[in-house]
Amino acid sequence: MLPGGTTPASLVHLSCHAVAAPRPTDSELRLAVPPGAGAEAGRILDASAGRGPGTAGPLVVLSACETDLSAGHHDEALTLATALVTGGVADVVGSRWAVRDGPTSVMMAVFHHHLTARGLTPPDALRAAQLWKLDPHHIPPPTLDGPSAPRQPGPICTGCTTGRPSPIRAIPRRAAGSASGGRSTARTPCPVARSRGGRARVRGRHVRSPGERAWEGTVGHFKGFDMAGFWDDSAYALREYVEETPPTPELIASVEEELGGYRLPDSYLALMTAHNGGTPDRDHFPMDEPASWADDHIAITGIRGVGRTRPQSLCGEFGSRFWIDMWEYPDIGVYFADTPSAGHDMLALDYRACGKHGEPTVVHVDQEGDFAITPVAENFEAFVTGLVDESVFDTSEEDRIDALATVRDGSFSPVLSRAFREVADVLPDADRRLRVLAEAIVHDKGFFALHADERSTLMYDYLFWLFTSFNQVDSFDRYLKAPAEQERSYALPDYELMIVFGLVADPYDFSTGGYAPGFVEDWWNSRVSSGRIAGTADGYRMTDAAVTALLDGLPAVADDR
Repeated sequence: MLPGGTTPASLVHLSCHAVAAPRPTDSELRLAVPPGAGAEAGRILDASAGRGPGTAGPLVVLSACETDLSAGHHDEALTLATALVTGGVADVVGSRWAVRDGPTSVMMAVFHHHLTARGLTPPDALRAAQLWKLDPHHIPPPTLDGPSAPRQPGPICTGCTTGRPSPIRAIPRRAAGSASGGRSTARTPCPVARSRGGRARVRGRHVRSPGERAWEGTVGHFKGFDMAGFWDDSAYALREYVEETPPTPELIASVEEELGGYRLPDSYLALMTAHNGGTPDRDHFPMDEPASWADDHIAITGIRGVGRTRPQSLCGEFGSRFWIDMWEYPDIGVYFADTPSAGHDMLALDYRACGKHGEPTVVHVDQEGDFAITPVAENFEAFVTGLVDESVFDTSEEDRIDALATVRDGSFSPVLSRAFREVADVLPDADRRLRVLAEAIVHDKGFFALHADERSTLMYDYLFWLFTSFNQVDSFDRYLKAPAEQERSYALPDYELMIVFGLVADPYDFSTGGYAPGFVEDWWNSRVSSGRIAGTADGYRMTDAAVTALLDGLPAVADDR
């Protein structure tokens, strides 16, 4: 199999130079051997021609540059690593590009420790070594101690080249290393692995086991992506989304089974291995076509981690299956991200076109729109890297200008129009006073909405006084909204028809467009408890002292402006 290799071995570790050539069969390990006797991919394939398919082979660790990289062919189909698999080895640990020599030698020490002392399979041992290097504390494994224990792991690769590599640097033909321990003077690899027994193909693409995908994912995606600045680790995020540990191969397999057999994308596992769930700081995605959220973008709240311990994890209390089983979202794949609508629209990995083991697209599903499905991104990685800050879609100034135009000139509801006539003897310019107060609220907030602030409270007082100028209020519930069995009509008014919603047949402009009943109820309770609103024979009304305070307070709003 290898030049000079005559004695069977269970493990071969090669630390040397290597190069991925434009012609895949010329890719070679540069060993200290005579000219013409090197380990090119073509020679390895030729040497394997007479080997039986069941011949047992060793684990080969190629601690060298670009040993699982194809410079000219698609999908790394022919590399030094795959040539060795064809040649009969059981497993190959290879690399897709180069990093510094020192950090790789440290990771190889931890890899071999997990392989021998813990008895892990090669994929899981490599993943364990990579996760150790991602740990900022760099505590050596408890069973790996003494003078050789690694203390300064250095950086780890966070991406993987799956297409053409960068231009190949010329390396002088000289003795560059050997199986006995010679090493490169400049570059060493970030490893991936090939398994003879564990490889399969579905629709022309390599399907990795959960363990293999977990460790390979960390180096296979998001190259150059600002992972450190991506997440917003608020207390809410840590409580609801972020799993405490990266996903293990066993957890990935069980989660995928619970999700319905859907294979999570490698890029998803890569992101979750680095940070298992959370709320992104960049949470808006540009859209070419309108969705329920906006005409040009969608917003998300969080991305679900691989696990079960957090409510928003993929298999947590409010995970993917919850929305399918309880909210009747269509079973098209995995619902991986929620939105600020609190369940009324979702982001999903859509497997309809690719099957459960393919590469899903990302889609938006609108529960309010009869579960309409809108394409978002071609894959998960494209979605994550395409997220932008909300400031890109900041329309606050335009919204403020539009809101000011509405409160200054918009038509009133029939309820308010009649109230102005009823109070004309007491307050001839009641309509102008209402517009001035609304304009002040817009200047404060940038939009017209009522909450629990001082000016909102003044507006609640004013609206109630206007309303009771020609209506009897027997209870808070009746003031807020007419009974459901009663047909909505301006002739039987309520708070909603006065300032919030108009009838379809007779709309009006001067409105908040929505409201939180809890704020109105809090205002009501405070006014009743303070005696400013009292029950009378004619229903609840403001006391004379409260009306005087209201009318005296309205001019101050104009003065403040």
